Amino acid sequence: MPLALQERETEAARTLRLSDRQAADLKAWQKNHRWSPNQLRHAKGTEVRRTLGLEAAQVTLGHRKADVTQIYAQRNDELGKEVARVTG
Repeated sequence: MPLALQERETEAARTLRLSDRQAADLKAWQKNHRWSPNQLRHAKGTEVRRTLGLEAAQVTLGHRKADVTQIYAQRNDELGKEVARVTG
């Protein structure tokens, strides 16, 4: 893979070796493939909110206020569709 570090190649050497287009492609790939531990926390908060509700997600994430939890745990849009389907 031309964008990958070659054997015993430093980051600086790779930067010099890559064309502008390759450097842009590498930067885009890295942006799309990086993650942080907080993503695991957000995912768990979203899962708990989806299955057990906002209050359960709030407790799980350790938030004092539910409005903070709403930022970190995505709401369940499918639930709204199901309510509309069931209730008409």
